[in-house]
Amino acid sequence: MGFTTQALVALAMYCSSARPFFIAGALVSNMTTTFTTPYVQGVLASLDGTGRATALSGAAANFGAAVGPALGAMLVAQTVAPIGVTSAITLFISLGLALSSLRSLPASSRTRSAAMGEDNG
Repeated sequence: MGFTTQALVALAMYCSSARPFFIAGALVSNMTTTFTTPYVQGVLASLDGTGRATALSGAAANFGAAVGPALGAMLVAQTVAPIGVTSAITLFISLGLALSSLRSLPASSRTRSAAMGEDNG
């Protein structure tokens, strides 16, 4: 639900030209990121006993924070696509990949992560 909210807010933010709507969207986007990132890291930690996936998720988040603005600036300068539509599509693709990877997990891991979602949600 958090990632879907992020994608919809990103799409709405960049399709609107009103400044207050953009500011409200940025606040909602930051709030959802604050809650979804620790949840995803907790699920990763429960699924991977070595801790490598959790460490990699932190590195990926930092890499995205460093590369994302540069990529966004490049897209705006090249006018390849509207940046809001591109970010929403990217978020939906990542959500689809994450959900499709659940099928490759052992049944015990899926049960554990589902129970964790019920405790936190």
